[in-house]
Amino acid sequence: VASSAAGAAWPQARAARVQERIAEQVQAHEMRARQAMETRDAERALVEWKLVYDADPAHPEALKFLDTMFPSLVLKAKDRMKEGLYQEMIRILQLLSEVRPGDPAVGEGYRLLREDFAGRAAAHEKLETYAKARDLWREYAELRPEDAEAKKEVARLTESGGARVEAYLKEARALDQQGSMVEALLVAKKAVRVDPGWVAALDLEKRLMKRIEESIR
Repeated sequence: VASSAAGAAWPQARAARVQERIAEQVQAHEMRARQAMETRDAERALVEWKLVYDADPAHPEALKFLDTMFPSLVLKAKDRMKEGLYQEMIRILQLLSEVRPGDPAVGEGYRLLREDFAGRAAAHEKLETYAKARDLWREYAELRPEDAEAKKEVARLTESGGARVEAYLKEARALDQQGSMVEALLVAKKAVRVDPGWVAALDLEKRLMKRIEESIR
């Protein structure tokens, strides 16, 4: 009987030690959370209070902080976007997503980020500055590699920009053959505007400039 009682007591003692360990961890995270709040490090506090919440879902202060600070950090993420600090915005949104997976506010943040890049890219495309539009989508694709449509936009603008450059180069060369060097130069400049890194366009612009300068000496 004594052996049976001792055997039953062992799991109880082990469970008690586990609970004590959990309580110690909660207390440690709570202390770090309070320290972070004192230094106004909201993101660090959010991480620590989330750990408190994970261990004790009924913890009143953890619940209160998460409810209070979540919206504030969503706004902070949007502010970072306005400041052009996109990596910082992504980092905050990822943190918030860990705290509340699937929260609509986080999804809205990602949507606003996409709209920001898409809007600026569209404006450049209208101006025929295709390379700048392409590079914006490329930057966004690096920030959000899971967005497959962004990569498609990069490919589309690369193709469209290339076709536009070649069309301008063809027109510029035809004008040059007709003896209209100035008009040819203006069209070559349009090609460079489409993609400032297009070697053939830069070369044609340079050669036309040199010939025009030589002709007026």
